[in-house]
Amino acid sequence: IQAAWAKYHVLLLTAVLTGLRAGELRALDWKSVKFDERSIYVVAAASKTGRLKLPKSSAGYRKVDMPAPLAAELKAWRKLCPKAGLVFPSQTGGVIVKDNLRKRLWLRLTEYSGVRGHTFHSLRHHYASLLIAAEATPKEVQEALGHADIQTTFNTYGHLFPEDREKRQARVDRLAEQVLNPEPETHVAEDLVQRRHENKVRS
Repeated sequence: IQAAWAKYHVLLLTAVLTGLRAGELRALDWKSVKFDERSIYVVAAASKTGRLKLPKSSAGYRKVDMPAPLAAELKAWRKLCPKAGLVFPSQTGGVIVKDNLRKRLWLRLTEYSGVRGHTFHSLRHHYASLLIAAEATPKEVQEALGHADIQTTFNTYGHLFPEDREKRQARVDRLAEQVLNPEPETHVAEDLVQRRHENKVRS
């Protein structure tokens, strides 16, 4: 599969390991792939018909980490890639049409693998789950995915963030203990304040 689908193999890896939207992948050019920084800059997207446009929102403009294995695959693909500015050009050198990506890659892949009921966008969800498993904060996930606001991140992936209730409960217990049973120093301080107040009243 890798040999027959050299372009699509690397495209799939890029989707899984960066979380870029399908439109962002189809619009990705080599100038935005910074091997020295191990980063990919998202500065454009593609419409369904292959027309280049601006990212979905201002948050869509972002810098995404490029893992070393992906960098190696992209370097190898660049040597085979047609002489075009795009990383994943169509057969004619232009932008891949969304429906062609679905038919020529996604439908064939899901049929071959036997995995049904998912869309190409599922790869983006997979990337988000990888980030969360790697203990990325909600803010880091938001920035990596290019969400306009963090509420979108929580609404979509909130159930994946770990919730250590035992640690939180232990903190609450300690706070409650401090309120109900203040430290001796607290009593001393309170006694001094009370005495000063009484002295002022008497004088």
